[in-house]
Amino acid sequence: MLHIALMLLLTMSAVAGFFLYAAHNHSNTVRRWHNYDQCLLDAQSALEQVKYELVQVYLSNQVSSASSLDWFKVWNINTIGNNPVYNIPALNPINGSAVMVTIANVSIITNAGYADVELIGAAGRASPYAVTRIINETLRIFGGGGNAPVFDYAYFINNRGKLSGGNVIINGDMRANGNFTFDGKPVVNGNIYASGSIDNKVKHWSKKEYWRKTMAQARPTDPTDGSNANAWQMGYDYAHLNKNAKVPALTMPTIGDVDQLAATANGTVSQNGANIVVNVYEGAGPDGITGTADDNCLVLSGSSAKPIIINGAVVIKGDVIIRGKIAGQGTIYAGRNIHIVGDLSYLNPPAWPKPDQNPAQTAANNRTSDLLVLAAKGNIVIGDYTSKKWLNRVLDIMKDTDNIIPYNVDPSDAVIGYDSDNNAANGYMFDGRYYLEEVNNGRRLSGVRTRTVPRKYYESSLADTTFHALCDGNNLSSINAALFSNHGIIGSFGASSSGGNSVINGAMVGHDDLNNFDGSFIINWDIRLGSLGNEQLNTHFLSVSGGTGGVAATFITIGWKEIH
Repeated sequence: MLHIALMLLLTMSAVAGFFLYAAHNHSNTVRRWHNYDQCLLDAQSALEQVKYELVQVYLSNQVSSASSLDWFKVWNINTIGNNPVYNIPALNPINGSAVMVTIANVSIITNAGYADVELIGAAGRASPYAVTRIINETLRIFGGGGNAPVFDYAYFINNRGKLSGGNVIINGDMRANGNFTFDGKPVVNGNIYASGSIDNKVKHWSKKEYWRKTMAQARPTDPTDGSNANAWQMGYDYAHLNKNAKVPALTMPTIGDVDQLAATANGTVSQNGANIVVNVYEGAGPDGITGTADDNCLVLSGSSAKPIIINGAVVIKGDVIIRGKIAGQGTIYAGRNIHIVGDLSYLNPPAWPKPDQNPAQTAANNRTSDLLVLAAKGNIVIGDYTSKKWLNRVLDIMKDTDNIIPYNVDPSDAVIGYDSDNNAANGYMFDGRYYLEEVNNGRRLSGVRTRTVPRKYYESSLADTTFHALCDGNNLSSINAALFSNHGIIGSFGASSSGGNSVINGAMVGHDDLNNFDGSFIINWDIRLGSLGNEQLNTHFLSVSGGTGGVAATFITIGWKEIH
């Protein structure tokens, strides 16, 4: 019996010893993996510190133009920039890990308005176990400000939204800061967002149907071809479409004080080799006589032989009347209305093949293609408001009680009549009745010298006969531009001779949508307007001052991988 007891004791001791040994090894393994994970977190923490400091130093030098990207031209592994220079400091240990960050590469894409800074972050510890983790991260910084998030949408309304008709096609995302109602099952090839409810149904095209049916100006799909190798941020992702009701309202930018905005303008409008605008236009209007109602207004009419060429951001302090061929990239601001009186087309339009096996090359090709933003402090008005057909089709929309919703406005909008009771003491509010004459403080007069009449909100400051002569009848079928209005986008799209399609290649952003159209209506969202993704171009829209809701600067991580 004794030897059996001894055997049991030895066996139990061996088993206990094994468990103690296993527990010791397991504890060591856990500590080793803990250190391994902690090093990765510490390397990322070091990167976050350097990214923050780098961007803050850049912002202290930033100006409202692509020239701000010159700051990135001078760099080495430890420093970047000039006036001031950012020196990556000797970083203190983080959670016991020695950490270090260096700069691996800098690429500047001036035309697209951004710089890519490739950083290497490392963390290591020697005891009790030697561990090193190294991360490669690429930071994209947009010079002069990234595009405003409202331009992430083909259609953005700072009010309730309504879209009617099975012959309506929106190739892009849509958003309303209110309820969103759809009638007649329009096609929406994108996501839908509303801060209120989303009522009724829409149709979506499959990826292959989208490839087959859309125009070259419609955004690419995500992925851009039949494989999964060419994922493309902000492309049309049929597999993940959704409706998003009750989301927080998205702040819409506001074009503020025109003089303040003019002080930041940095651009030109030219035609046939001569500058029409350098930064700001103010002076005699189309009548050629100073001191009359159309002062500070400008007519722009381009042709294939003599296009209107935009470069950067310019401010026209009065109305803008525009039509024809456009070239270049930039934003035209109007201190009051922008009137689109004929087809507006690009001389060098962008195009996205569908499917596309080389989206990076397509993006590079489109980087130099034309892109225009039209931004009105008052309204964007489409078509000839002096014609009976226009009034018959649009006036009832403006007078529809469902469309008359008072809203608060920027104080500077009172100068052009948008404080309806003309009483600053009780705040600034517009009652939504665009069909009325402007209130006294903001009243514009039309005509020459003493032959003047009050103007309605949707009318220009030009005499009716002068304005009518500039219009292409009721045949307005195509607008190539992103449209932005502090207030309404109002008008009539005429039927085209090619079959009745009315197309906006760009985006439509405003407080109120008060439009009518013949035939079908299509918006092809220009992906280069997006605030994210590989194709963003600097539109020079509210990049520094002159309003609220603009983006002073943005940066995103576009690449991350562990290399050790």
